[in-house]
Amino acid sequence: MKKQLKIQEGRGYCISLNSLRRDWKKLLKEIKEIPEQILAKADLRKKFRMEKKYKEADEIREEIQKQGYIIEDVGYDYIIYKRLISC
Repeated sequence: MKKQLKIQEGRGYCISLNSLRRDWKKLLKEIKEIPEQILAKADLRKKFRMEKKYKEADEIREEIQKQGYIIEDVGYDYIIYKRLISC
């Protein structure tokens, strides 16, 4: 039986314990390298949120998620990271 460690309960994202044995340098490199186009979209989304254009901001969030990244709002800013494994 494969054990699983839930990362974000309720969102459907998890990481198996076996995947934690990966090469950590490679994993950290993947996490740190957010493409410029994704960061540009995230900044545009932030601008739309500040202007209370929530529909446009939600559309950009969906685009970012389709490209394999998670964006979370933190006050007026955001945190963005690569989705590692989807369950």
